[in-house]
Amino acid sequence: MSRGNPWFPRGPPPFGRRRGSGRGQSRHSALLTRCFFGAVGLPAGKARLRRPFAVALERYPRLAVRATRLFAAAGVLCSLAIFAAVSADARRPRGINALGRPTCDSVASDTGSPFGSVVLGRVAIWPSNRVLQMNYISSYRPFRYWGKQGVEIRSGAKRVELIVPAAWRDRISVTWGDMGGPEGASAVRFANCRTLPDRPWKGYAGGFFARKPVCAPLVVRVGSRQVRLRVALGRSC
Repeated sequence: MSRGNPWFPRGPPPFGRRRGSGRGQSRHSALLTRCFFGAVGLPAGKARLRRPFAVALERYPRLAVRATRLFAAAGVLCSLAIFAAVSADARRPRGINALGRPTCDSVASDTGSPFGSVVLGRVAIWPSNRVLQMNYISSYRPFRYWGKQGVEIRSGAKRVELIVPAAWRDRISVTWGDMGGPEGASAVRFANCRTLPDRPWKGYAGGFFARKPVCAPLVVRVGSRQVRLRVALGRSC
């Protein structure tokens, strides 16, 4: 019995060298050895680390064949999973992430009393039970449904913003005033414009873009306070 390292026994095959077999590794054992050490991140050139693993596979050739096939199948599955993830990301609808800043020159009207429900004392918006008519416009991108609805802002020291929640920015966008463009924005920040006597409410023309008719949330923020509303865009809430 050899007194050497038990991992490197000497003697006839399958442990010794075979004619035409390289260093005693079969085709499957050599391939699987490289795959295994590459997968776990070990240096491929470390023969002392690879040799025991290869010898064990050489002793059990059926295990080497099955393990090689298993590694190949796992590689195919990983490739398919990566391809599916990339394809799903490519198909994900493009969202809108932009801040609109309508100027005071885009004010359409100055009134003494608001037209709709007043939120936080500064924003006059349509009632939540009113369904806004949405029109399909094929040339608009990325949202092809458009609904016209103005908003009134009462002038004051605190900043007023209307915001689309982050989870909804791939489905709707908003626009008021002279923002321009058929895309809209994810948030609109209104300037504090000079008011006329007895006419503190400033009206802005605009509305909503949507991917399809939907009941969507809208955040109204005045200074540090905010309220989350629901808007019926071509569909009741």
